[in-house]
Amino acid sequence: MDIFILICLLAVIILIINNKIEPPLAFLGLLVFYFLLDLISVKDLLGSFVNKSIIILTLLIIIADIIARTQITSFLSKLIGIRKRNLFGIGIFVSLLSSFLSNTLVVQMFIKLLDKKEFKSKLLLPVSYAAILGGTATVIGTSTNLIANGFLADMGLRPFNFLDFAYVGIPLVVAGLLYLTLCSKKVLKHKENDNIDESWNYFLEARVLKNSGLINKTVLENKLRRLESLFLAEIIRNNRLISPVTPSEIILEDDVLVFTGDVENIKDLKKFDGIEIFREKSDILNQNLVWCVLSHNSELIGGKIKDCDFRKRFNAAIVAIKREGENLRHKIGEISLKTGDHLILAVGENFVPTREIKNNFYLLDELETVEKFDTKNSIFIFISFILVIILSALNIISLLKGLFVLLFLYLFKGYISFNNVIKNTNLNIIILLGSALGISKVLVSNGASDIISDFIINISRVIGVYGTFVVIYLLSVVLTEFTLNASAVAIALPIAYLTAISLNVSPLPFIFAVTYGSSASFLTKFGYQTNMLVSAAGKYKLKDFIKLGLPLSIIYSIIVLTLVPLFFRF
Repeated sequence: MDIFILICLLAVIILIINNKIEPPLAFLGLLVFYFLLDLISVKDLLGSFVNKSIIILTLLIIIADIIARTQITSFLSKLIGIRKRNLFGIGIFVSLLSSFLSNTLVVQMFIKLLDKKEFKSKLLLPVSYAAILGGTATVIGTSTNLIANGFLADMGLRPFNFLDFAYVGIPLVVAGLLYLTLCSKKVLKHKENDNIDESWNYFLEARVLKNSGLINKTVLENKLRRLESLFLAEIIRNNRLISPVTPSEIILEDDVLVFTGDVENIKDLKKFDGIEIFREKSDILNQNLVWCVLSHNSELIGGKIKDCDFRKRFNAAIVAIKREGENLRHKIGEISLKTGDHLILAVGENFVPTREIKNNFYLLDELETVEKFDTKNSIFIFISFILVIILSALNIISLLKGLFVLLFLYLFKGYISFNNVIKNTNLNIIILLGSALGISKVLVSNGASDIISDFIINISRVIGVYGTFVVIYLLSVVLTEFTLNASAVAIALPIAYLTAISLNVSPLPFIFAVTYGSSASFLTKFGYQTNMLVSAAGKYKLKDFIKLGLPLSIIYSIIVLTLVPLFFRF
């Protein structure tokens, strides 16, 4: 049975790597399958989803959404001021914030801080790497650390203290930022003049002239939905933007029809009489554009846009799609979406970042779509959050209790409603992490991990305990580059734990090897959400990640493999 358990897990990993199934669904399906085979009890299965660390992570996500609506971005913008090009200074801010806030949120905020002239690929990838580095410094800095903390509790071991990760995390931040400051501009200098302000390239406009046959007919009647390579996304009428356009919208004289898709190909429009085709940079077309990245967890992955009822479902129309830094020019409706695709959306007036939108996309413009708190309330929110973090770090109050108190305080003050608490609860993350912890229990309790750990132990007879520690670390690094970081830590943790027990040494250094290794996603865009956020915006390709990320990965690995055994003895 133990071999069968591993074969099932391997099959799921292959499906995730090949984007054949969403990670939350894959892990949940595998856990339920194990349950049906009586490999895990009801108590352990349900207990995996109410794990303390998952509850803490859920509370942090909800509170982070409140913090995102404060004036923190304006405050940081003033702090950075004219020194925006100081990469080390930006890195310090990013690392500091990401040590106790969601790394994804932090990168979103700093993308907004960089003005159009500085929205360049020489800055975006270093910002992503700085967020990853900052997340390694505290127990709440990244989901991998929290998963490991939950695993320790499940195994009956002492959970991490708040600052246990600082001993290695702070040197990682300092060394990583020094490297990025000295080398990133040289490595990415070929992209120095790139700029993402290319929205005028995405549109083709056609004015409806007097006596046109389109007038007083609907979009559907005019067959504007059946164009071969263009898509009617918006209409400008009396200097007002109608977006998205429904099939029942009636065309009027002087309307400006705004098309997206293959805007270099105008043959689709030549069959219509009484229209004037032109292209110019119109400010009104930029007013409702939202940039987003298709997430790992999106249920849209692999499906064609025309089949997902995108316009009705998200109150938005897709203006353009970028993949690997290149615009996809063919008919938008026929494009099959992939993880990491960068979408530019023309959104309706009532567009809000609902839970469904957040589950499918990482929004680069999210911070502009919600109303901000005033300065007084922003200061109160931020200081109260920092106070809870400090009290928790000093062991005066548990982090879980502090976050619950904070959430109810914010509810009482009206900063968030209970309905929004429910909406902002990310079920995908809860399902993914809970399933991952449940699978870890199956691997440990049924001896499946023993097969792998026995193999590693046989190797350790040649390379020793330290060599085995290195192998566990490298296994985690490889897993995180090809699957999610959460998936990597869930797979590697039971292996690391059982290996340490079999070697009769402390499991703590091996657990740290997994947590740091699972955060070391510097070589691809798929291992970490922040890499995906900046990938399309910065027009990064695989070679960019390797050129800048490989030396950083080597520096990172040397520090981890040196300091972890120094501070946490075998």
